[in-house]
Amino acid sequence: MVIAWATIQFYFSVTFLNGFTAYFNPIINEFGWSYLVVSLASTFRGFQSGFMAPFVGYIVERFHPQRTLLASSILGAAGFFLLSQIHSLVTFYISFMVLGLCVTLSSSVVVNTATTKWFKKRTSLALGILTAGAGMSGILVPFVIWLVDIMGWRSVMEWFAAGSLVICLPLCFIVKEPPKENYNSSKQAASLELPEKSIPTKQIILNRNFWVLSLVILFSGAAYSAVSVHQIPYLVSTGMNRDVVGWMVVIYSLAGVLGRVFFGWLGDFVDGRYCFVLISIMQAAGLILFAYSISWVQFFFKHNVDGYWNRRDNADEGNP
Repeated sequence: MVIAWATIQFYFSVTFLNGFTAYFNPIINEFGWSYLVVSLASTFRGFQSGFMAPFVGYIVERFHPQRTLLASSILGAAGFFLLSQIHSLVTFYISFMVLGLCVTLSSSVVVNTATTKWFKKRTSLALGILTAGAGMSGILVPFVIWLVDIMGWRSVMEWFAAGSLVICLPLCFIVKEPPKENYNSSKQAASLELPEKSIPTKQIILNRNFWVLSLVILFSGAAYSAVSVHQIPYLVSTGMNRDVVGWMVVIYSLAGVLGRVFFGWLGDFVDGRYCFVLISIMQAAGLILFAYSISWVQFFFKHNVDGYWNRRDNADEGNP
């Protein structure tokens, strides 16, 4: 099931979250839209995901996560097909909203909730390995660039729509109901660690640490998303070739994968607050290097410093 969850997140990260930067410029070249207009689509998607996340969490707590993943796969197919047919800015934004909802329904809110119910020990490591699936998506960005260059971005979107049904939809049926916390067998109960008493939602919302943590995730996520969306357009604007830029994205993604697994492992032994401080310093250093880099060598060092944040916050969700 962990492989299925990771594969679904990997697919939508390759084709949409990280892959969007690969067909950012082709869309601009075809329609003549400005960078701002195209970037707003990603901004709207981010607001939509943030707004929908509490509702998705509510749904996951009461229904089988398999249902949300099934809906995500179907919406992904519909969103990519709609994107392949756009001829106006309105339909472009609508397709992004559909794809944004798709990503939200297969996001960490869904898979991490299921993971924490399955893994009662070494939860942080399990989450780190799970999120590495999405982090590895950048490895295929050069392949996405190649597809867009030889097939055109519209045809690629149609293939992505088909892949959502052929790859992601069957994987949803692998997802099973999390194990019950109450067992009839006393032998089983004795061998399992009893879960801690849950904290009421109202108490969590009124907790100051909860809002501090939310703000940290908000600003770090905004920085990460901005770099992911504009990575290829910005590097191309510095004079770098699209093929070379694609491999820079691979380096960025590999660094992120190492960071997810390492901090997932570290989170089982070190206070999450210290992990957050260290990652925040690394992310700030990476962003500064990114802003002032003008050659691939400088970008290389930037990619190996930055990228370690990349959803490390998932391992600390639910700990205000």
